[in-house]
Amino acid sequence: MIADSPVSRNMKERKKLEKDEEEAEKAVKEAMARLARVRKMKCHLKEQGDKLFSRGMQSLEERSSFSMNQAESSVISEAQS
Repeated sequence: MIADSPVSRNMKERKKLEKDEEEAEKAVKEAMARLARVRKMKCHLKEQGDKLFSRGMQSLEERSSFSMNQAESSVISEAQS
């Protein structure tokens, strides 16, 4: 019987392994594409967070500067009275 021959089993096993290999390669490509997307989103969020932090610090500095100017004006007014 040819179907049960060692050569036939070998060929069947090789085809099965080739199919498994192709499926594994496809899975790796999909995983790498997903990893690239996740890294891109992570980078974007980091940049966005850095900008938000910078704006917050700038706003805090402006408020602090405004408060200092108010305090100085108040002290000067009191000194002149």
